[in-house]
Amino acid sequence: MAVAHFCLVRPICALKWPTIIAFGAAIAGIGISIGVAAMILTPTAFPLKAPLLQRITDLSYFAVGMFLIPLSYFLYRGRSWARVVLIALCLCIILALLITGITAIREQSQPLGQLHYQIAIAGFIVAFSAVPLFLIMLLRHPDVVAAFRHEDE
Repeated sequence: MAVAHFCLVRPICALKWPTIIAFGAAIAGIGISIGVAAMILTPTAFPLKAPLLQRITDLSYFAVGMFLIPLSYFLYRGRSWARVVLIALCLCIILALLITGITAIREQSQPLGQLHYQIAIAGFIVAFSAVPLFLIMLLRHPDVVAAFRHEDE
């Protein structure tokens, strides 16, 4: 009972908004970078005949992933500008998701025009866009904005 009380009342490490958001940004950056790099380095998964717009969005995913890793340090330090940059990166991710989805829908509509594939892709666009949209709303919350006010700025 005393151990449970100690763990619940006095946590070992106090998690603050900058720490939580920085950890999430670092993990997302590592995951995006590894995933896109593996996709690009696999010869059959990244053909040269892919649409130019699709190749540009794949490289933008990789760039955003690589940028999230060093940005997480400044998020951890509670820099207000880093929070604004993370909001901008979330908007870039949403834009890249939309372009990827529209490109995939166009590819599905050309050979057979199967409507259920197009609806499924549109559903995936909405589902995958929910996470960056939620993060944007979280980063604009007054408590989070207050946690990112830094004395040096």
